[in-house]
Amino acid sequence: MIHRWIVAGAGLLISVIGLGMRYSVGVFLEPIETDFILSGAATSSIFSIYMLHGPAALTATLAAVAVNINIQ
Repeated sequence: MIHRWIVAGAGLLISVIGLGMRYSVGVFLEPIETDFILSGAATSSIFSIYMLHGPAALTATLAAVAVNINIQ
């Protein structure tokens, strides 16, 4: 019986950490804008497209292409 609670607790912990990482992008918007020389609209558009399509490997690249950002 105790193993069920351990599994449930581990699942909760993983979910909280994952959602915290996904929704903490607001903290990093300004440094991302200055590092990549982007406008606030472009950075927010990239994040919005990422949120719509989920954490796929190429989502950020496709979002950058969609807003005409030159990726080197």
